[in-house]
Amino acid sequence: MRSRIVLLAILMAASALGHAEDAGECGYEMYQVTSPGTLDVYEFPVVPGTPEWGAMEEQEKRESYQIPGEILDRISTKGLAWTCLKSPRRHFWLYDGMARPLTGVRSVIRRSNGFRELLRRPDVGAALFKMYAEMDPDALQRDYELTRRRQERFYKVFREQGPEAAKEAKRAARDEWLPDMEFDHFQWDFALLEMLLGLEEVLSTMTPETKVDLLAICLERYATRVRRDQGSLTIHLLMARILRDLGFRAFEQRFAESADLRAFVAGPSMLGLTEQGTLDSIRDLARECLAERRKGESR
Repeated sequence: MRSRIVLLAILMAASALGHAEDAGECGYEMYQVTSPGTLDVYEFPVVPGTPEWGAMEEQEKRESYQIPGEILDRISTKGLAWTCLKSPRRHFWLYDGMARPLTGVRSVIRRSNGFRELLRRPDVGAALFKMYAEMDPDALQRDYELTRRRQERFYKVFREQGPEAAKEAKRAARDEWLPDMEFDHFQWDFALLEMLLGLEEVLSTMTPETKVDLLAICLERYATRVRRDQGSLTIHLLMARILRDLGFRAFEQRFAESADLRAFVAGPSMLGLTEQGTLDSIRDLARECLAERRKGESR
């Protein structure tokens, strides 16, 4: 299992090459996939995939995905949350935190005034919960056989000629890769949101009832998310952090006994450092917590 996760981390890095910031170019937006209704979502003036973006210097790009102060002052929290999920470089957690995804997420937050403002909002937990509940992990599907063939060609170039040659090969066949690009961004948005929901400053704004409801959604979505390349790690992390925040006694006992669980909750690694038994125990404890809560409600 650990060797499989190490391989997954390598493939994830290779998959990100050349399109961690090109959601606009492939026409993907989670906002359009989910259709949450009319919201005061801010539209970034310049996005990747446009000639204007390509002509920008790096500093200009960084400035372009900051939200004007007058917009931040009046935008709703839900509108701001969806705006953050449109930010051109929201998926740079893949680069900045390849081994430790939460490190990458903190880097994304640090570089974006939209994310920083979102986490300051007292209703951020409620907004992100509603957002997550609206998102369907089965909304986009992947033809895994076609993907496998494309990836085999890509990794052959990657191994034989290096990452830059692989990136250029992908660019040359961009139309062929569009379905995979869309699906990758779709997965990465789910992973990003699951990590945001598990942050202490987000969980602290939720009611216990909302945390329990979120835990139930995670268990319902577990099978679908685990089929996704990054789903297993981030949905287990979210469940573990909810259980920790709720102070669920059985989880606290396991947490005290298991160094592996403590390390996972603090900041999991994509490099296969977490035992499968630890992940299994998180799901078992989540089910136990829900059963206990429902039993208490029925009295």
